[in-house]
Amino acid sequence: MKRFVMFLTGCMAFAFITPANATEKTMTVTVSNPQNEVRQDYPVSIALKHLGLNFKVQSALVVKNGQEMPCQLDDMNGDNSNDELAFVTDLGPKEKSSFQIHLFSDKKGLRNYTSRVYAEMLVIDGQKKNVPIQSMSVLNDGNPYTSLYHHGPAFESELIALRVYFDNRQTVDAYGKFRKGLELKDTQFYPTKEQKKNGYGDDVLWVGTTAGVGTLRGWDGQSPAMITPVAKRTESIRAYGPVRTVVEVKDEGWNSNGSLLNMTTQYILYAGHRDCEVNVSFSEPLGKELFCVGVTNVKH
Repeated sequence: MKRFVMFLTGCMAFAFITPANATEKTMTVTVSNPQNEVRQDYPVSIALKHLGLNFKVQSALVVKNGQEMPCQLDDMNGDNSNDELAFVTDLGPKEKSSFQIHLFSDKKGLRNYTSRVYAEMLVIDGQKKNVPIQSMSVLNDGNPYTSLYHHGPAFESELIALRVYFDNRQTVDAYGKFRKGLELKDTQFYPTKEQKKNGYGDDVLWVGTTAGVGTLRGWDGQSPAMITPVAKRTESIRAYGPVRTVVEVKDEGWNSNGSLLNMTTQYILYAGHRDCEVNVSFSEPLGKELFCVGVTNVKH
């Protein structure tokens, strides 16, 4: 599998304690800040497959200095099994912090933390009501762009909101904010005049057919190429919070200049961040395929 990844990195060390009944595991994780500056809401994710577990993790707790920290377990590939544990933490310059991680095979560690992120995907039902969905697939370049409110999945942190168009552009569009907080549940990417007067943000870019910031496109040798034709296109919300959202786009059977590709793109947005992690992977090794990435140039 070929993978392109853009993300923040740190250093982690592990120590394990496994109970005899093998239905829970406790470990100590040390997270290091390699930089000589303060890092707020530093993202930490732990892949469960590397922990040697003999049970499926159903809940988890993260504890620092005796205090529980908001965390979440995420099913990253839609197989109904949790793959990653995620949380955020503050770190001082060159600081090392230790966390006690408790993993359970039942709901023992389940908590209802206040969410610092939000995600939604809505179908327009024809009666001026928007029906929440988690995933949608279309065949043979089907285009549900006008059937979805805000035209695809939308997600946010306290600092920014983003959406991914559900069509052959798959453009990432940005929504700016004037104040910290979650707004999508109220505005659904389209604030009213009254909401704007009250300080809500708004869609800040017209992306049209451009790639948009962070969008991967094909390349036909002279210019960017849309993600078309495809045999099947799926857009999904893999995680809703409380500390990060994960939005996924799968393009199966993409004929890119004669190469038949299966591409998966995941957009991961953490609490306290306006930068978004973008992971792009392919089901098989690539050959000489060329791609391009969107960078938005905003004129002042």
